[in-house]
Amino acid sequence: MSVNDPIPQLDGLKSAFGRDLYFFLMKISWPRLYLIIFTSYIFINIVFSVIYALIPNAITDSSNMLNYFFFSIQSFSTIGYGNLAPVNPITNFVVMLQSILGIIYTASITGMFFSKLSKPHSKIRFSKNLLVTYYNGKKQLIFRIGNTRGNDIVEAKIRVSVLHKARTEEGENLRQIVDIPIIRSTTPFFRLTWTIRHNLDENSFFNETENYLNFERIIITIVGHDSIFSNTIHDRHVYLPKDILFNRRFKDIIEEKDIGVKIDYLNFDSTVEIGK
Repeated sequence: MSVNDPIPQLDGLKSAFGRDLYFFLMKISWPRLYLIIFTSYIFINIVFSVIYALIPNAITDSSNMLNYFFFSIQSFSTIGYGNLAPVNPITNFVVMLQSILGIIYTASITGMFFSKLSKPHSKIRFSKNLLVTYYNGKKQLIFRIGNTRGNDIVEAKIRVSVLHKARTEEGENLRQIVDIPIIRSTTPFFRLTWTIRHNLDENSFFNETENYLNFERIIITIVGHDSIFSNTIHDRHVYLPKDILFNRRFKDIIEEKDIGVKIDYLNFDSTVEIGK
C-alpha cells in the first residue's frame, strides 16, 4: 500500500492494538515492530526482577538490583549461566512461570516474524501526479506505474475509481464511488512501466461534473500474480484534486541498452510541457 494514503480510517482501527494484536503487529512497520519487541522484553524482565527482589534471599547473589534483572533475563531466555541461581522453592516456582512465559513469548515472536516476512509485498511505484494531456489528438487523464522489483507480475489488473459527493433527487447527501473506464485495464505481464489512460470524452465522469476538481479522491487498485513468489499481490494509491497537472506529459524514462531496457526511476515523476 502506498504511503500518505488520505483515505479515512475506521475508528475501530485506532484501538487495533487492544482489539486485534495480531492484525496490529502485521500492519505496523518493521522499525515499530522491533521497538515493541525490545520494549516488551525489557518491561517483562523488569517486572520479574522486582518480583525476585521481593522474595527474601531469592538468588545466590542478592547484593544489588542489577543481579535480579540479569537473573530474570537468563531465566526468561532459558540461558542459565550458573553464577546466578534460585535458592528457595518460591523462587524456583517463579522461575518456572517465567520460563513458560519465555517459551510462549519466543514462539509468538518467531511466528510473527515468519508471517510478516512471508506476507506478499508489491514494489509498485505510482507517479506523483495525474496529468490532463493529449495523446494522438485525444484529451486524456493519465498516470503511470512502475514495477521497481523488475519481476513478472502476471495477469495484472488495474481499477480506477472516483470518490465524490452526490445528492439524490430526494435531497439525501451521500458519497459515491464511480468506476471510470480506462483504455487498457489488464496486461499479460507487468515488468517495467505501465501508463494508464482515461479518455476525457462526453461519457467521462469528469465531463459530467464540468470541473476536474469536483471530486474527493481518485482511488487506484492493482492486483496481479507474482511469478517469483507464486502468490497474489495487490497495491493501492490515492490521488487528490491537487495532484492533477494540466498540459504536461511524462518525461521519457525508458532507455535501450545492449543488455536490455533500463528504466530511469530518478525521473519517474518528471513532467515536461506538451510539445517539448
